[in-house]
Order: sequence, then C-alpha cells, then structure tokens
Amino acid sequence: DQQPNLGGGSGSDTSFVEDDGLPEVWQLIADNIDLTSDATARRLTWWGFYGGNFSGSRDPPVGHEYMRVRFYAARPGDGLPDSSSILFEETFLNATRIATGRVIPGGWQEFRYDINLSTPVSLQSNTRYWIEISQQGDIDSHFRWESGAGLQPGFAFLNSIVPDWRFTNGSYAFQLSSVPEPSSLCLLVASVLLLKGLTRGRKRRCL
Repeated sequence: DQQPNLGGGSGSDTSFVEDDGLPEVWQLIADNIDLTSDATARRLTWWGFYGGNFSGSRDPPVGHEYMRVRFYAARPGDGLPDSSSILFEETFLNATRIATGRVIPGGWQEFRYDINLSTPVSLQSNTRYWIEISQQGDIDSHFRWESGAGLQPGFAFLNSIVPDWRFTNGSYAFQLSSVPEPSSLCLLVASVLLLKGLTRGRKRRCL
C-alpha cells in the first residue's frame, strides 16, 4: 500500500511526444515489491495523471485507453527487472478511472485506477518482484504514474535513451489486494448461485 503524495510523477507510456517536441519517445517505470509473508494479488489500484512537464494535453485520452500491467522477477546479480522473466502480463481496455478531485501542484488532475487481475499473482515472502504499469500506444496522451510513499525506496526506469533498466531514488503510488473488486465478487456469487439453481433443477427433473 503506497499512497500518492501529490509530488508529481514520471511518464510510463509506450508512445508520447515530450515537451521539447522531439519525435515519438517512450518510457517504462517499474516499482519494487518485497513482502514479509506470502500473498496472492488479485486486485490492483494505482494513481496517475496526464501531460508533459510544461505543455501538452493534461486531459485523459478521448475514447479507448489501453493500460498494461506486468510483474517481473528480479534478475540475478543487480536485482533489477528481468525482462526475460515476466511473471504476469495483462492489458486492460478502459480500466476503471476516477478523478479524485485532487490537483497535483502545477495543475495536473489526479486519477485513481482500479482493476481486477484475470489471473491471481502469487508472491513469495523475502523475494524481490517488480511491477510495471504503462499506457499503450496513444501518442496523443502522455500518462504519468504518480509518485507515492514507498515502503521499499527506489524504482527502475527504461526508455529510448537508456539501453537497460536503471535504478534510482523514488517510489510510485499503487496498492495490491488479495480481495477482488466487490462488483466482481457479486458476479462470482451470482454465477455460483445460478449454477446451484440449475443443478437443483436437473435433480428435480431426474427424480
């Protein structure tokens, strides 16, 4: 649970144009996860905003938005994200996005995002993992993952200038939960009840 601190954030986006008007560029951000006990992640919440440092649209995308979530293992040696060992990857179309009403100094509007992972992710204690959250393929929108109060300081970044993951100071705002969003739970319960009802119906007809 790393809550947002309204301190800004960095681009985590596969396609955007920087403030200086350079051609299309990209950058990925990954934050580290270290747990003291085994856990299973089923739900993810994160915070972010849109726009460059000084220019560009600060509005969320118009129409569809694709957000990718990845979990990486840590590579041997330096412990940075292992791009050859992606433990989980899922791209979400129009993840739940809610304006929080808070404004990051400089005029950026803060948003909260909530998704349920299609497959639970098992995380072991005393093991380094990395989580990446990035917007996919929308050059007209610049997603920035908001900074947060990190339980494990430090993050890794990779972009079109830096040829390999690089570690630096800072943390990002996200929250992992073992409990899926209530709407999904209700759908699951309803499905189970419906299945039980159909099973009872079959039994009655067989008697």
